[in-house]
Amino acid sequence: MILDEELHDVDAEFSCSSQEALKECQVKWGIPACRLVGGRDKLTFGVNEGDNGVPVEAFNWNDTFYGDTVLWEYTANSLGFYDDENGNGSSNKVIVDLSGYGFQDVCNHTIRIPGEQSVNAFEKWLIGYNRPMAKQVSQLLRYWKLRVKNFTSVDTMTKDWIVDSLCERTTPQHPEGFLPFYCTTMRGGLYLSNKESDEFYCVVESTDQNSEKVQAYTACFKADLPADCWNELSSYVSLLIYIPTVTSSPPSKHNGESGHHICNSGVALAAGLLVALIF
Repeated sequence: MILDEELHDVDAEFSCSSQEALKECQVKWGIPACRLVGGRDKLTFGVNEGDNGVPVEAFNWNDTFYGDTVLWEYTANSLGFYDDENGNGSSNKVIVDLSGYGFQDVCNHTIRIPGEQSVNAFEKWLIGYNRPMAKQVSQLLRYWKLRVKNFTSVDTMTKDWIVDSLCERTTPQHPEGFLPFYCTTMRGGLYLSNKESDEFYCVVESTDQNSEKVQAYTACFKADLPADCWNELSSYVSLLIYIPTVTSSPPSKHNGESGHHICNSGVALAAGLLVALIF
């Protein structure tokens, strides 16, 4: 939208209570399509994960627009879009910049952590409301979703902290931090796990582990991470059990297939978008 590039995904916001939003969702799209999940009463609607698409996720307006910065992603991924759809054939369309830097950072292809720019603030942002270790790793790995689109860190301090934090959390005890990222983002698959048996699955349409997208991410990781850290991360891939799937439809675009580069010149927008829903 901002750089005339395809959006990565769309999340939504609602201004009423989660129960009211669920009721309105069920009226419009049917009971099976609408679900409340998680501690924040996240509303998901549409197809289930893996059914040739991804559901739309929605949160209460106050959780995002008036919530703590620990709930936000990197600034370039924390933009909102509001369309009042006034019904007379025209509408007011507004981009909402949650952090105050998101629009600028998208245009400048910059990766910035929202809020105060200090190591202590970064630690609070990462831990959030008691995020488990795997979720912390997932939060850090979003950095490379932007890197593969040729975004760069706002400064050396930010980059060094992200790299150090990821490598500190890269241990054999926490493979689930990296495996979902590798399966869904790098391979375009569906990640599943059986925690009781410590088995990790990746449902994929192609067994090609050297696709253009995998090569692009690998190049970025190798460019940014110390060799021992990347070797440890990549070693977890051997834990995955691949389940091939055959489909007559083309691969879904929801995992950001377009616009990959090898961490050099060239730009594409990877930012997600928040859409405000007023029921």
